[in-house]
Amino acid sequence: NTFNDIWDYAYFCRHQNNYNEAEIYYQRALALLENQQDKENVDQQQKGSLLNNLALLYSKTQRFTESEAMYKEALEIRRRLAKANPQAYEPDVTMTLNNLANLYSDTQRLTESEAMYKEAMEIYRRLANANPQAYEPHVAGTLTLIGILYYEQGIYTMALEYFGKALAIFEKVYGSEHPYTKQVKICIEQLKQKM
Repeated sequence: NTFNDIWDYAYFCRHQNNYNEAEIYYQRALALLENQQDKENVDQQQKGSLLNNLALLYSKTQRFTESEAMYKEALEIRRRLAKANPQAYEPDVTMTLNNLANLYSDTQRLTESEAMYKEAMEIYRRLANANPQAYEPHVAGTLTLIGILYYEQGIYTMALEYFGKALAIFEKVYGSEHPYTKQVKICIEQLKQKM
C-alpha cells in the first residue's frame, strides 16, 4: 500500500499490456498524492511522472482526449519545475513534449505535432551543448521523428534534411553499424526512391 509499491505495480502492468489493471493502480497512486494532508508539499515531480504515464496508457488504448489532457497537465507541472531548476527537469519536459507530439501525429494534428517536436528538439540541443554525450542521441532521435512527420506528409525535401542531420549525429555518437544509424539510412534510401 505504499506509493512506490503501487507505482511499481502500475508500471509493471502497463509493460505487460495489462492496461485495465495499470490504470487502476496509476489512479490509486495519484489519489495517494492528491489526498495528502499537506497539499503544499505534494511531490510535483512524482505527479508529473504519474500523469505522463497515465497519458501513455490512454494513448495506447486510444483514449486520445483523456491522453491529451493528462499530457497537458504533466507538461504544465514539468515546465513549472524546469523554470525553477532547468538542468534537473528539462529532460522531463522534453519527454512529455515528444509524447504529446506522438499523440498529435497519431491523431493527424500534424501542425501541433511538428511544434511539439521542434520545441523538444530545441531543449535537447541546449542540453546537448552542456552534455553532448548524454543528449546528442536525443537530438538525433527527435530530428528523426520530425523527418518521419515530413515524410508522411510527402514533404520529402524537408524529411531528407532532418534525416541527414540525424544520421550525422548517430554516426558520430554510435558509428555506422548501430541500429539507429542503420534505421535512418534505410529511411533515407526509401525517401530517395520516392523523390
